[in-house]
Amino acid sequence: MDLNVMVNNALAEMSQSGFVEQAIKKTLEKTVTSVVDDLIGGYRSDFKTSLENHVKENLNVNMDKLNLSGYNVLLLNSVQEILDEQIQTEGIARVREELTKLFSPLEKKEWKLSEIIEKMKEEENDDGDKNGDYISFHCDDSFTYGIHVYFDPESDKSNYRCKYNFYLSREKEEPTLCKLSTLKIDDKELDNKKILNGLYGFDKFLFQLYATGATIVADCKDVEEYYDCND
Repeated sequence: MDLNVMVNNALAEMSQSGFVEQAIKKTLEKTVTSVVDDLIGGYRSDFKTSLENHVKENLNVNMDKLNLSGYNVLLLNSVQEILDEQIQTEGIARVREELTKLFSPLEKKEWKLSEIIEKMKEEENDDGDKNGDYISFHCDDSFTYGIHVYFDPESDKSNYRCKYNFYLSREKEEPTLCKLSTLKIDDKELDNKKILNGLYGFDKFLFQLYATGATIVADCKDVEEYYDCND
């Protein structure tokens, strides 16, 4: 194997293909670019220093005399418009979404009071840690036109200390069939802010009963006040 012959052949092929010419061209380009950069764009070049001084002298902008307050107001107004539009758009979408959820129909239009209480117990005793405990439940049906109901997931709560309380208005034809006419949670009636911020779980269920006008059977005597192991 003659290495000299191989090298000469390789050089001949590169020369014929134009490789050597291209390599020389690229090297020259890099060299010229470097020289020009040193002369014009170098950190300490005379050309760059002179150009900077010329630009500064001719621009001659006095920053102290610039009135940017109008620009700031325009900028802030533009930002405010964008925010208002976004809030309005997202707010309407949020309200529509929440109302759609809240006013979606329940699986049935008539509920027993005992079923409502069982729903609360199921949510409160999801992990079974309340098995054998008691809830607080007060049902005052001494009124002609309605029934006051107070209940709480915890035991030994007086009626006015219960988390939930509502008033059931009796139907004239059948006194045991009622409509939920008032609803309080944590001793507060539901307002727009509370509703639009979102209701979940049992609280949402109660509001749906109230908002959709579901019929409620006042079977107060059938309400189980203890957490069964099957809850």
